[in-house]
Formats: sequence, structure tokens, C-alpha cells
Amino acid sequence: MASGKLGDTTRLNTDEPSVERHFEGVEVLEWNKQLTARVFIVCLFIGSFMTILLMKLNIVTAFILTGTIPPYLLSLFILKTWTIILDTIGILKNPITRQETVVMHGCLVGYFSIVYYGGFSNALLGMSSLVAKQFEQGRGGNNWTTIRPGWMIMYLFLVNFIGLFTLIPVAKILILRLRLTYPSGCNVSHFINVIHMPTEALHKRFYTSISPGQIAIGLICPQIVSISYLIGGFISWGIIWPIFKSKEGIWYPLGKAQTLHGLYGYKILLTTAVLLGEGLFHVSVILFKGFHDTYLKKKQKGFIVPLHEHHHRHNTDASMMANLSYDDRLRTKMFLKGHIPTPITIGGFLLTGTISAVAIPFIFPQVEPIHIAVAYIIAPVLNFCNAYGVGVSDFSFAPGYGRFAIFLFGSWIGLSQGGVLGSLVASSVVVAVMLPATDLIQNLKLAYMTLTSPRSLLIGQAIGTAMGCVFGPIVFYYYYNLPDFGQPDSEYPIYGGKTYRALAIAATQGSEGLPKHALLFAVIFFFISLALNIVKELSKSMNLGLHPYIPYPVAMAIPFYLSANFSFDVGVGSLILYVWNRVDRRSAGLNVPTVASGLFAGDAFWSLVAALLYNQVPPVCVRFFSREDYMNLENNLKKYPL
Repeated sequence: MASGKLGDTTRLNTDEPSVERHFEGVEVLEWNKQLTARVFIVCLFIGSFMTILLMKLNIVTAFILTGTIPPYLLSLFILKTWTIILDTIGILKNPITRQETVVMHGCLVGYFSIVYYGGFSNALLGMSSLVAKQFEQGRGGNNWTTIRPGWMIMYLFLVNFIGLFTLIPVAKILILRLRLTYPSGCNVSHFINVIHMPTEALHKRFYTSISPGQIAIGLICPQIVSISYLIGGFISWGIIWPIFKSKEGIWYPLGKAQTLHGLYGYKILLTTAVLLGEGLFHVSVILFKGFHDTYLKKKQKGFIVPLHEHHHRHNTDASMMANLSYDDRLRTKMFLKGHIPTPITIGGFLLTGTISAVAIPFIFPQVEPIHIAVAYIIAPVLNFCNAYGVGVSDFSFAPGYGRFAIFLFGSWIGLSQGGVLGSLVASSVVVAVMLPATDLIQNLKLAYMTLTSPRSLLIGQAIGTAMGCVFGPIVFYYYYNLPDFGQPDSEYPIYGGKTYRALAIAATQGSEGLPKHALLFAVIFFFISLALNIVKELSKSMNLGLHPYIPYPVAMAIPFYLSANFSFDVGVGSLILYVWNRVDRRSAGLNVPTVASGLFAGDAFWSLVAALLYNQVPPVCVRFFSREDYMNLENNLKKYPL
């Protein structure tokens, strides 16, 4: 991407709220100059330190850090401190740029994704002999493996890079055409913009305090998304799940509600069906429009394209750009300049997929190349469905797809052929492909919001992933060899590994292990999701004006899987946004993203502190009484001599 200065080619309406206006005159370097040694040195040290901490939290609590904000802020603090010191003594000539900060964030996300999604607390742990010997079924030698850092490092290198290539071809569609929000990426971008904003902008109170992060999602997402959350919470926890709970002992065994045989099985299948329905609809629409555009180009090359069609397409594109704000026009231009060519991404996907499909069976003989190939064939479609859902609702269902993969591949391979271990391998492959891709699309939204080249961001995340593939298994192996590791009454009870192995054993029973009518309800919910999207698209194309009021099925599905309580927090954020817009729309347009980023960061910090305090015994217990209660307590104590 050629270097340039902001504001050179795009004119700003003075009445229009703008973030990029504060960066006018700041040079944007070429993409290769955004990859600096100081960024990767800091990422190596901070990533290694945080991996030791987060690995323990992940094993003990199955803890997933919200948006990786705290380690990012820690690394940013150290990097800023380092640059200030060097600048003070006159060594540092170039100050840290926000593009370097974004690359650093992408590198750390790639590093920490190995801790979160590598399966150390669930799938890989469920493959171990330590967990296998605690179950009566699946204890044969072909259903467990010995934990060694060597094969784990090789395995993680094989599966964690293919996901980086699956969503890049559709990034322009998700970010530029559909204009999906990606709340986490937006929140991080606003945080970075505020930190790097000139001092005079900060003096205008362009900052915020911290508070729970679900409110931040309500501030960032469109109001129809918040309404969709509420509708989904009411339908699921107010109507459907109470009905299904009343069928315990009839449709599924008593006491099995939290297993794949019971209510949990319904949650997995129904949520998956809704997400697949909406995702596959948009995949079909994109393919149809792609073929239609190809057809028009061929007609144009043959000089037979009708004049009105050509002018219509040109006017539509010009109208779309004209309707964008100053910031979005500038960001779109810079994003397209640094976009990664599609042949490179397709070639990278085919190369990494072929290598891993051939090599993984040498590590796990229970898995055949056809199993890995099938997982990689369906991965791009699942990735798009998941990325679309994240863009709308900020929730990734990739772990749910991973559990669904346990069922599919466990029933396919069978117990006697090593289906327990094979299904866990397939699950970890699906998750390893999907979640790094979801992180990347969030980071690409971050790159879009900060004028960072997608190329430098991709390279940064790939380097961070490589760091994590080496250091993560070494740290895990250290914890695995602790004397009390895996003991129920120890600090490391490894419930995640036991849960995943129990799911894998149940999956080898095939569809007989599912609760009654689960597949039927899944099909019904799939077509309901499809129908809502068809109605929304028809309303949009026919200019009926109904599409802004039709809820998103993907947002409605999230309370089905989690709970309904967080939807109220999102609703509070949406209500705050509505009131703020009514009072001062200009102030809301400029400051709401910054407020949301502060709320998001505060919630992430508290999540980290709460996890660190997990299972800790307080040294002192304190309780407050009213004066009347205290006097009664004192009188009662006087009755007993000391």
C-alpha cells in the first residue's frame, strides 16, 4: 500500500462527526513498513508470559478471555513505556503508530488463540490416557494417546494456519458490502484510535470510564440486533425450553438434561440449524451475485451488454460510495489497496489443507485422510456462517460446531475403530480452522477502522500463531506433569477434558444417542431461519421497507444456546444509544464508539481478575449488620462464657 497522508483525496463535510479528521497529516506507511521488529519482540515476551498465566486459567476454569483485551493492554503499556524511555534519551526517532499497534494486537491474538482454541482444556486433554482411564468405555489402546509436546507442536502447526486463508476471499463482502458491525473489532479499534489520537482531541473528553461489556455490544450493534436478542431469549427460555424440560423422562432420560442425550442435545442442534440456515442463505446470495456479475462481464467483453444495465451498476456503486461517511470512504479506499489477492488465499488453503490431510493420519492412525478432507471441505462454509454470526451478534459458535463435529465423526468412525479419539481429533480440527479465521475477520475489521493494511495484519497474526504453536504445548506439558494434575480434589480437576471425552463416547452410538425429535426440530428451525432471511431479502430488493424490522435469526439463536440474561444488558446499551441519539445525535455519533470500547475493556479486565481469584480462600471474612442486629448478636454472645 502506498504511503500517503489522510485527507488527500476525500473531502469532509464540516457538520459530519469524524475520527479520521483528528489524524489528518499523519502518514500511513506501506504495509511492509508496518511490520517492525519492536512489535514482534514485545509480542514474544508478553505472549510467552501471558501464555503461562492463561494456560493455567484455561485448564482450571475452562476460561476464555473476552476479546484478549487485558494482554493487549499490557503489551501496549509496555510498548508505550519503552518508546517513551527511548524517546527521552533520544534513541527512538519514529513514534509508535496505530498501524504498528494493530499489528501487535493481531500477533498477540494469534499467539493466544493457541491457548484458547488448541484444545488443551478439552479435546486434546480428552485424548489423553489420564482421562481415558477414568471411563469404562473407550479404554482400548486405539481410543487414547500419550501426551507429548513433539506431536502436539507438529499437529498445531498443521491445523492452525489453514483457517487464516478461508475467510479472506469474502472479507470485502462481510466488511464492505454487508457492513457488518463486528463489535469486538470495533471496540478495539476505537480504543486504539483514542490512545493514538493527538492530545488536543483528548482534551475534548474523547475518552470514557469502564463498565460491563454487554452494554457495549448494545451501543455498537444496530437496535434490531438487540431486539433479536430479546425475542430469542423470550422464545427459548420463556416457551421452548420449559416445554422440553417437561418432557424429561419421555423424550430423553431422567437426569441427562446437561448431556448430548438430553436438553443440551436440543440446544446444540437447534442453534446449529438456525446459524446454518442464515449462513447458507447468504452464501447462496453471494454465489448468485458472483455468477451474475461474471455473466455481465462476459457480455460486456462481447460488447453486447445493454447500456441501461451498465449505467445502472455504475450508478449503484457510485450511490453506495456517496452514501458513506468521510471516515468510511477513506477506510474503504485504504482497505482495498492492501487487500490480499484471492489466488494467494486459495492456493494457501489448498496447500495447507493437502499437507495436513496427509500428515495428520500419521499422528493419529484412527483418522483417515478422507475424514480430514471432509472437515476441510465443509470448513469454509461453516466459517462464513460463523463469521456472519460474529459480525451481527459478536458471538462465535465455533465451539458448538466443534461439539457437533464430535457427534458426526464419532458416529462415522465407530467405537471399535477408535471413534472416541478420532472424533476428538476432528472436533479440534474444526475448531482450529474456525476460531483463528473468526479472529482474523475481527482483526480485519480492526484494520479497516485504523487504516492498517490487511497484508501486514495477516502476517502479524501468522507470526503470533507460530509462536503459540511452539510455546503453548511446552507450557501445557509442564502443567500436565504436575503430581496432582487430574485429581478431582486438586487444583486441576480437568472437567473440560472429561466432558469432551464423555461427548465423544456418546457420539459413537450414532443418532440413537440423540433425544427424540431432535433432528426434526433442527430441520424445522433451519427452514424458519431460511424463510426469515428470504423475506428480509425480498423486502429489501422490492423496496417494501420491512427489512429493518425483521429480526436476525442468528442473533435470536444465541440465547437458545447460552441464556437470556445477557440480552437484557444488550437491551440497556441499545436504550442508552437511542436516548443519546435523541438528545444529541452528533455527540452520540462521535463518542458512543469510545464509550463502548471503555465498557468492553473494563469488562474484560474484570473477567481476568475474577478468573485469577477463582478458588481462592479469602484471608478475612467481613459481614455488615444493622445496629439492631449487631446488638442482638452481642446480647446472644454474652450468654456464653468465654
